[in-house]
Amino acid sequence: MLKYEEIIESYVVEGSFLDMPQFPRERINSLVKTFNMYVKFPESRWPEVRKAEEETPEGQEMYEKLKEEFVEKFF
Repeated sequence: MLKYEEIIESYVVEGSFLDMPQFPRERINSLVKTFNMYVKFPESRWPEVRKAEEETPEGQEMYEKLKEEFVEKFF
């Protein structure tokens, strides 16, 4: 059985262990990446957060923009 530290290290390097047809690993990882944004930003901003989930140049640009704003407001 994996120790807690090994699980955390594996997640940081590889992402989620879960990979299901109805909820693929990529989707889980994108939600983990943006989860705090969904929690802290108002629902009116969720379309932007949804865009930031995408693994595209536009999605990455939106993620960086929102991440900067998130850190500024909440940290």
